[in-house]
Amino acid sequence: MPRKTAKEPVERTYSTRSKSAPKESLSEIKKKKSTIPKQTKKTTKTESKTTHEHEHEEAEVVERGNIYFFYRKKVEHKSSESMDDVQKLYILLWPKMDQDKHTHPLRLLMISKKKMPEISKHGKYWALIEKVSFFVDDMHNQLDPYHYATKTLGERHFEGAVPVGEGKYDLINSKRHTHLAYVLHVPHEIGPVQKSFNIEPEGSYILSVKNPLEKGIYPKELKEVFEDRKWNKAYPISLLDYEGIELLIIGASKDLIGELKEIGSEMEDLITKAHSHKLSDEKLFNDLHMKKKEHPPEPLFTGKWK
Repeated sequence: MPRKTAKEPVERTYSTRSKSAPKESLSEIKKKKSTIPKQTKKTTKTESKTTHEHEHEEAEVVERGNIYFFYRKKVEHKSSESMDDVQKLYILLWPKMDQDKHTHPLRLLMISKKKMPEISKHGKYWALIEKVSFFVDDMHNQLDPYHYATKTLGERHFEGAVPVGEGKYDLINSKRHTHLAYVLHVPHEIGPVQKSFNIEPEGSYILSVKNPLEKGIYPKELKEVFEDRKWNKAYPISLLDYEGIELLIIGASKDLIGELKEIGSEMEDLITKAHSHKLSDEKLFNDLHMKKKEHPPEPLFTGKWK
């Protein structure tokens, strides 16, 4: 159900550096170095694999919610027949609650290249957090039809964004990465439209957040998370709660169970449950307060261009 009242973001503090250890004398440092055995053995593939598996064993779900995919047609295009008629691809993340029972705002991401990076090729695309709000109606400015005036061409018109995917997502934090993993509830079988946007029935992406540097976007405690790095994993997840932030999205895996073990298995269970019930095409429009005539649902349920 949509939220009726706003909830202020929860203020948190983040420990980014450990306390300084007592200084040691030069003689003590040399003595310690002399007792450390030299590493001569190289890491084997087996050990590397074990480390990788251990990383995912430590993974935890830090946020869950609903995910929606939309595309917007180019100006003055009343219909679309291919990617040539597309201007933008959006992902709308609607968090339900994080692991600390804090509520986060809705986030609208604009994806570069007008499509998702290919998971199988570990493609890399950037994205922009275009809109952040606790109210779903605030997303309508980016997704609803609108007109604008120009001096040379007069009034121009954009059709409403078209839904092409709806499902559930998890934000999963591990030792080295933050993953965005999702499963689609609709469509049950992807069609030509979803394939054009590289939208898979399920998938996992690595999210990295770019340090805004000169932009005064983040408060001090979040700015310190980066230290002197240009990029940071998307954790704490409050890093995603600010407009104008750039992300790097990297295709990780189509195999959620193989990559994320129990977490992936739980997510795939969501597909089975969703497909065991006939979902109404009214649900998305009721949840997001959208008018069906402004956001044609055919690509969402049939996978065909509209």
